[in-house]
Amino acid sequence: MSSLKYLNLLLIIFLHYCDVTTAADDFISMKIVNEISTNGAWQQNQPSMTNQQLTSQPRHFIGPAHLRQLADECFEYVQSDYRYRLCPFHNVTQHEVTSRWNAYHGVLGVWEGWKIVEDRFASLHFHKGDTCAGNGERQVEVMLECGDDDVITHVTSVDEWEECKYLIKLKSHMFCARMGTYNFLNETMRSGKMEIEQDFVDGFLTSRGYEDKIARFYSRLFPTTEEEKKFDAVDVCNEEYSKLLHKIAKLKKELEEIKNK
Repeated sequence: MSSLKYLNLLLIIFLHYCDVTTAADDFISMKIVNEISTNGAWQQNQPSMTNQQLTSQPRHFIGPAHLRQLADECFEYVQSDYRYRLCPFHNVTQHEVTSRWNAYHGVLGVWEGWKIVEDRFASLHFHKGDTCAGNGERQVEVMLECGDDDVITHVTSVDEWEECKYLIKLKSHMFCARMGTYNFLNETMRSGKMEIEQDFVDGFLTSRGYEDKIARFYSRLFPTTEEEKKFDAVDVCNEEYSKLLHKIAKLKKELEEIKNK
């Protein structure tokens, strides 16, 4: 591959993956799911333990800095015949602990992003889990609950509130403070949010309109889908983008000089 093609490819990759709120050093390594996903299929000739190929990679860490330590931990919860394993900012798995020939072992979801409620980081969203017959892919919402200082972080409940859609409640003293979104907003973003709030106070927005605008505001700041990520909202990304354009222009000039010799 020529140098020019390489830089163009690098530019495309950069534009696709550049996030609006984090720098490159915010990436965390992915936890490997150590069980094969059976989806209820017969596994007589399959090894009992193997590394599973996830259908999606978890996005990089974003959120309150004091929660980063949770990226190195996993929490288990047993309910009826199922064992759930939650690894924040990585994935959620479910293991059927029965002797059934078609017991299910698989991925319920892969870390995607935050759900913001009343300007607070309220819950983690996991998507693109194993396919669920007739119901698309499995997905999980992990609601964060404030707990006493002397209580270790733990899962308090798991509820499949709708087929293949799960709600997990995770309790910790870490969720009691420093969970606001304000510190993640630069001056421009704060001004934009204040304008929305002022429009609501002045009666230009209904309650529904206000909620929709705030939801769109946070979806751009903390996107939960690849399509919603915006490149040009962060100065750091703009700076790196300019550097890449400069390198490409320089290389093109050098190639032209070589051709003209």
